[in-house]
Formats: sequence, structure tokens, C-alpha cells
Amino acid sequence: MNRRSKRAAIATAALVAVTAAGSAAWAGSGNPKGPATSSDRTALAAAAAAPPVYQPAGSESRYVPVAPCAVVNSETAGGRLNTAVKTYVVTGSTGFAAQGGKATGCGVPAGATAAQLSFVVKAPTGRGTLAAGFGGKTPSNVVVAYQAGESYSVASNTVQLSAGSPGSIAVKASGGAPNLIVKVTGYYVKPIAGFIDPNGVPYAGSSRIIDGTHVGTGQYKVRFDRDIRYCSATVTPYVSPYYASASTWFDSNNPDTMFVWLWKSDGTPVDQYFYVSVSC
Repeated sequence: MNRRSKRAAIATAALVAVTAAGSAAWAGSGNPKGPATSSDRTALAAAAAAPPVYQPAGSESRYVPVAPCAVVNSETAGGRLNTAVKTYVVTGSTGFAAQGGKATGCGVPAGATAAQLSFVVKAPTGRGTLAAGFGGKTPSNVVVAYQAGESYSVASNTVQLSAGSPGSIAVKASGGAPNLIVKVTGYYVKPIAGFIDPNGVPYAGSSRIIDGTHVGTGQYKVRFDRDIRYCSATVTPYVSPYYASASTWFDSNNPDTMFVWLWKSDGTPVDQYFYVSVSC
């Protein structure tokens, strides 16, 4: 055997050994057919069938400024504060007239986690303090101390909102009874995002998703805490060989709802886990 034949034989033997050992996971760096080994295909099938253990981490809130807007004015409705805890609505679009605020609310969404508020204490009947905090709980954060007959304005207080819809704050006057005006200057809200299982149920940690519905094979509705008609939506299947698309305005009677389709590469609808995010 000449030298050239020996080199060719050695190269062929090495290639056979590598292939037999399964050392190459892919048939080539640009192979469009996917996993080349049975173990890779098995792992992919398991991911498609089994519920993922992944739970989305809590998303960070972002700050959204708004033009100062009154959610409370006790001079208009409700009367002076006393030593009892009072709860005031901050989010949504209803319940504000009864507390003297702008009738339709100040545009703070139900999903807001906190609000930036300014407090104006007017003409208290005596010396005292005003505390604010979570709705439904005894407030402990003193935002202003006041004297009889004087007016005090305190801006830029970040107050967490009670969970649920609508979100609210609680206030309590200790001492002389004042009138109170509360204005929103901004709020904190988590992004609209989450993870949905094949039955349409949102995973724990999903943010601002109210509920989901499995409509049919590969078809889902996902409802959010705000109008998303003119928003951009992104849907990503949990298993990469599958595909997805979404419409944020498929039904004008449900402006808070997105429709999602999932399918295989051959166009066959498929039920699967998927991520969803909305940017407005």
C-alpha cells in the first residue's frame, strides 16, 4: 500500500470510529433536519410532552409618569377624614366620583403595583398626622404632620397598592380632622408577559394575565388587564420546532383579549406550552 492509500485508510477509519461512538451530535453545522442522535430526539419529544418545571421569575416594574390627576378630594365628596381608616380606589375607571376624584379615573391600570402620589392636607381642625399604606390595612407610613387650620402639600410619595382589582390605598388621620386631596403623578406596573400551558392556564409568575382559554386544538385566547388592540404581541412556543402567531384585535367586543395559534411545521395545529408578551 502506497503512502497516499495509507492516509486515506486512516482518515476513513477515524471517521467511522467517530460516527460509531456518536460523538457528533449534528450531521453538520448547517443541518436543517434537527437533532441527529436518538438521545437528542428523545429529549425533544420529552420536552414536547411533559410539563416544564420552569416558573417565570417575577418581572420588574417600570415607572409610567402621568399628568397630575386627582383620585381623591374630600371637599367634593366624602367629607373630612377622622380617626377611622379610609380606603380609596386608585386603579381602574370606576368608584372615583364617590371619593371626589376624576369620575373616570386617572388611567392607572388594574395591574399597577404602586402609585406615585401627592397628598394635600387642608384646614385640619387640630394638630395631627396623616398616614398612608396598603388598601384594607392599617396605614403606618406617616406622609405629613400638620397643625390646625393650615394647609400642607406633600409630593412624591410612592405608595404600594392593594392586590386585586381595583387597587387601592388606605389613609388614616390621627388628631385633628383634615380635608384631603390625593393626586396621582405616576405609577409602577409590571410588563404584560407570561407562560401558558396547553390547557390555556397561565403559569405562576405570569404578569398582568387575567385568564386563558383553550378554544380548540392549537387555538387559545389570553385575556389581559388592559385594552391591547393597538399593541404588539410576541408568542414563542416552548418547543422550538413548533410555530405560533397572535392577533391582538380579532374581536372588537373583547379589546383586552389576544388570540393565539400554534402549529407544527406541516401546518397541523398542536397544543403546546407557549410564552407571550405584549408591548403597548
